[in-house]
Amino acid sequence: INAEYMGLLMFLYHFARRICNNIRAHGRVIKKSLAMGAGSTLLYSLSKNPIHGNQEREAESTDMKDTSDEFKNTIITPKSSNKFVLLSGNSNTPLASEIAVNLRCKLTRCISSSNDDEHFGGVQIVDKLTSKNVYIIQSLSPPINDNLIELLLLISAVKRAGCKNVTAVIPYLGYSRDIKMADVQETTPNVGNTIARLLQSVGVNQILGVDFHHPEMQGFYDCRIPVSNLDPMFIHLAYFKQKFENNEISPNPVVISPEPSLCGRALRFHAGLKKAGMQPGFATICEKKTPPRYIRTTGDFTYSDDVAIIGDSLEGKDCILIDDMIDTGKRTLATVDLLNQRNARRIYVAVTHGLFSGDCQKRIHNSPLTEIITTNTINVKLKTGKIQELTVGPFLAEVIKRISEKQNAPLHEVRYSDTLEQFHMHVL
Repeated sequence: INAEYMGLLMFLYHFARRICNNIRAHGRVIKKSLAMGAGSTLLYSLSKNPIHGNQEREAESTDMKDTSDEFKNTIITPKSSNKFVLLSGNSNTPLASEIAVNLRCKLTRCISSSNDDEHFGGVQIVDKLTSKNVYIIQSLSPPINDNLIELLLLISAVKRAGCKNVTAVIPYLGYSRDIKMADVQETTPNVGNTIARLLQSVGVNQILGVDFHHPEMQGFYDCRIPVSNLDPMFIHLAYFKQKFENNEISPNPVVISPEPSLCGRALRFHAGLKKAGMQPGFATICEKKTPPRYIRTTGDFTYSDDVAIIGDSLEGKDCILIDDMIDTGKRTLATVDLLNQRNARRIYVAVTHGLFSGDCQKRIHNSPLTEIITTNTINVKLKTGKIQELTVGPFLAEVIKRISEKQNAPLHEVRYSDTLEQFHMHVL
């Protein structure tokens, strides 16, 4: 073969490879091997209609323009567009927006509708979710039934939209207190098990929850669905460490468990205060003969006369009462009155979920309580200065980021760090 023809064939060969590489870059499938006849036809067609100079640059710019038009409605920033998508229900949109800000992304556009009878109607997802990992943020707080149905419809909608995986981020899991079996004389459902079966029936792939009231409810879910119970206790510890550094609390407060079953939680908080440089004490409230009474007819909560506080003395000490949630606040305020009778100096209450149902905030304002420290897992309008709300937004954003990047996921335990800005996550 003449050297001129050989040079021309080599030029056409490299030019054809360049065209194929451009086609691959735009997402089209090219087979690794081509038949000799097909290759000859491609070279012949290129030799008849060559593309040179400005024409080639115009073709590349046209392809890039088409690509930009295809992704002009991208949901999140280009850096994270291939990883996950954030979607929020209507129960706690401020928290969802804060998570999106920490992740530097946007919430997916979602339209919810209601029927004329003021019941929830349905949802409509505006953006494309094909082959995406979707995170739906929805707290099952009052009105719990509407928020539950909305979460189920959102999961069903994104599954029908062709998403790859759907993770339900539930900062507050309602009905988590109703998981015990009923007495022989009663006929009541196991609500925790029913909620788990509903979520599984619509196709959820993973669940992220914050501080379940009964951690054993994770056993209601199928073993193929990871359920992570995230512990935000480090947020409260960082808050009290800051108060200690500002001399707003004594260096030797007493950590109080309202009942023996919560001693494990209180002891973990006690250990965290020690790591923060404090010398805390510990005590628990215990009934000698009969447990505390909850009167169903009036909703009142009273301690019996044989109540005892086992542990360190409360005389002139700052007390920190540890619990997972506060609803009506009647048991919490009864405990506060009991501590006040024992001459406690200042009384703090640290909880994860603050429902504040009924006139709870009014009774808190009129009580000897110093301050309640809660988190924003539930969207509640605060009406008293005695309630301090901490945010779990950066925490949940970090968990979502690590799971999407497959860094030690799922994460279910958080340990306290010496700095307020950082924290360590460990997997047992």
